[in-house]
Amino acid sequence: LMSLITLADWNSLLLYFFFSSRRRHTRFLPVSWARRCVQETGIITLPIPNFLCLTLYPSNQIIHPGRMYGIFQDWDGKKSFEPNQVPFLYEDMDDISADMLQKLDDEIQMIKNAIQQKNSFTDLSSVLPLKERIIFQYGEQIANKSNLKEVFRTNQGYKTARVPVRQVENGKVIPEINSRLFFEDIPYGLCILKDLAELLNLSTPAIDLMIEWHQKLSLIHI
Repeated sequence: LMSLITLADWNSLLLYFFFSSRRRHTRFLPVSWARRCVQETGIITLPIPNFLCLTLYPSNQIIHPGRMYGIFQDWDGKKSFEPNQVPFLYEDMDDISADMLQKLDDEIQMIKNAIQQKNSFTDLSSVLPLKERIIFQYGEQIANKSNLKEVFRTNQGYKTARVPVRQVENGKVIPEINSRLFFEDIPYGLCILKDLAELLNLSTPAIDLMIEWHQKLSLIHI
C-alpha cells in the first residue's frame, strides 16, 4: 500500500491518493486527520508540492496505452485470440511495448522541462523518469534493473497482472475496449498531456499516435 498526497494548504485540506488492490482512491481530508492516519498505519506517504506533479507523474496514463499498443498494434478490431495467446500485462513486456513507453516517458519529461523553463518556481522534481520512478517505488521487488523492459518483467509487484479481455465466440477473447485502460487513461491522461504540450508549442508524436490508435479502436466498438 502506498500513497501520494498533494498539499493544498498544510493548515486545511489536502488531496490524498492511495492505492490498494490495484485500485486508486481519491479523498479530500483534513491535514490533521491524514497525519494521524499515516502515523497509525505506517503507510509510506510522500508529500508533493502541487497537483501538476500528479498530472505529469509517469504512470497508467502512459503505461497502459503503450503496452496495449505493443500487444495489439495490428489488431483489426475483429480478430479473436485464444486466451493463452494473450500475454501478461507486465511480466511479458516486450521490446515494442518498452520502446513505446520510453517514447511516451521522454515526451512527459519534455513537457516537464518546458514548464520549468517558463516557470522556474514550479517544483516538478518529483516527476521522475518512468524507469527511475518504478525502481524508487518498488525497490528490491525488482530483480533486474538494467533497462525498462526488465524492470517491468522482473517486478514482483507487477506479477500476474493480466490484459483486460472480453470473451467472444468459441471461448476466444478480444481486448476489452470498455476497460479503464481506454476510458480513463486516454481522455483523462494522454489528452491532458497533449493539451499541455500544445500550450507549450511542443510536438508529441508518440502521444499523438497513442491517442489516435486508441480512439480508432474505441469507435469501432461504440
